[in-house]
Amino acid sequence: MSEEAFPVITPQKVRRRGNNAYCVENLGDRVREVRKMQKMSQRKLAMEAKVPPSTITRLEMGHLEGLYTNSLASLAMVLDCTADYLLFGNERDGKEMVRTVYDISAETKGSEVTIRVKPKE
Repeated sequence: MSEEAFPVITPQKVRRRGNNAYCVENLGDRVREVRKMQKMSQRKLAMEAKVPPSTITRLEMGHLEGLYTNSLASLAMVLDCTADYLLFGNERDGKEMVRTVYDISAETKGSEVTIRVKPKE
């Protein structure tokens, strides 16, 4: 297979304690941004993602040590975005990786149906 068949993500590489690690700067900022868009407290996010509240606090402060893959996946699911977005801020095909939640209502008058869709505030 050619290397061109797969999208190339080139985050900055950093040497830490002799191990290669990708620099995922702004992960905590993206978690905070999406959490606030969802109008969710750190405690509620931690409870729904089944992680300790201190994990959310440390993550948003930029301390990534001890962050498990399953915790990141849980956070992405609860925040309704992709882990790729949280890690690297990547957007595919120019589409926003964070989904907007909508209020949908329907009203019936006789044989007419009116459907209203608006983003949740």
